[in-house]
Amino acid sequence: MQIRLKGEISLELENGFTISYRMMELLMVIEKTGSLNQAAKDLGVSYSHSWNILNRLNCQLQQPIVITQRGGKGGGIAQLTTAGKSLLQKYLTVRSTFFEILEGYCISIDDIAVADDSPKPDVSKKKV
Repeated sequence: MQIRLKGEISLELENGFTISYRMMELLMVIEKTGSLNQAAKDLGVSYSHSWNILNRLNCQLQQPIVITQRGGKGGGIAQLTTAGKSLLQKYLTVRSTFFEILEGYCISIDDIAVADDSPKPDVSKKKV
């Protein structure tokens, strides 16, 4: 049996703010759909939660990452800015390399030495 390594990449700004994989996933789906509402639905989160994520990203990065336009009859639009596209592309490149590295490492269950150093109960003594 093999044990595989798994993980995800998060980005951390100098001020300690973390851009999680889920935040980047939101950007990926917005890029694909062009809609914040559709991206929220596709990810199974509320529109307001998605909006708050974008607002935090835009504020923390001190530049717009996504621009939105309220919709009417046809619905609104959401687009990654040039900075947003650049951030997403760099993230995806690092993430791809990270997964390639993880894929190269496997641990065989047979290679794990199991030492039974737990105390054994003394069954030879009788309780009175």
